[in-house]
Amino acid sequence: MSLFKDIATSIKGVAHDAVDALTNDDSKGRQLVRDANDHSRAAETAGVEVEVTLQLEKNKYQDLVTESTSWEAKANKALDSDDEQLATDIMARKVAVDEQIVASQARIDALQPQVTAMKQRIAQAVEMNNHTAEKIALASANSKIADATLAAASVVSGIGNNSGVADDVARMEAKSKEKLARAQILGQHADVVTGGDLDSRISALNKPSATNALEALKAKRAAAQQ
Repeated sequence: MSLFKDIATSIKGVAHDAVDALTNDDSKGRQLVRDANDHSRAAETAGVEVEVTLQLEKNKYQDLVTESTSWEAKANKALDSDDEQLATDIMARKVAVDEQIVASQARIDALQPQVTAMKQRIAQAVEMNNHTAEKIALASANSKIADATLAAASVVSGIGNNSGVADDVARMEAKSKEKLARAQILGQHADVVTGGDLDSRISALNKPSATNALEALKAKRAAAQQ
């Protein structure tokens, strides 16, 4: 088995396990966020409907108050015309409207705290969802870093402990040295063919030998002593 096949096998084994685990964790995390967001949107939609109901009731209340005021004004006109029967009939209508006003106010008083509490819960849920999404994203990033580190460490460890890999590396080094030696020999043969070796031998004639250098040093010392 070659060096690259050994490394590829080590990487594949670790990578598959890491990817499987990471994929599962990421999928679960994304599903949690999606579910939480779905619940939040459903709650917000329901909240809007309740707020609409409350607002409609408030509008109805204002319309009833306006109608009651109008009936009272009409009753005053009837009295100004000394028509008490008409005024009585008008006031009967006002009393009926006033009863509706009381009932509408009761409904508003019941809905208002529910809407307020519901909006607070929805806001808390949205904030919690955002926080959860951030935590899941951070956990996913940290998991990827850990898996990459684990994969690298496993490959390095596998290379150090795998005798097959060590043997392949040794063979590669030996082969490189053999190629270098062969290139040197062939280079020398090429010099013989081209005459390059003669130039080298001529250059060597001009190079001082250790013996010549020693004799020159002795002569220098003797001259200094005179």
